[in-house]
Amino acid sequence: MKHKLNIDINGAIKAITIEPSIYQGKHLYEIGIDGKYAVFYEQDGEWKQDADEKLDDDVLPQIVDAIDQLNRKLQA
Repeated sequence: MKHKLNIDINGAIKAITIEPSIYQGKHLYEIGIDGKYAVFYEQDGEWKQDADEKLDDDVLPQIVDAIDQLNRKLQA
């Protein structure tokens, strides 16, 4: 299921989609923003992006915060 959230990037509000899934026991999150898509996952306590397509580094902290926010919402 895709979830829509808004994030603040340098004062501009951007709409993103997050689609969580599990693949081979690993939690994956497909992120869509500005027509770009990337897959995020956590490995050894660090967030990583799929190597095929990467989002700009300046949006990474906000995306990780959005993933955390979504996970808290889904667990409530």
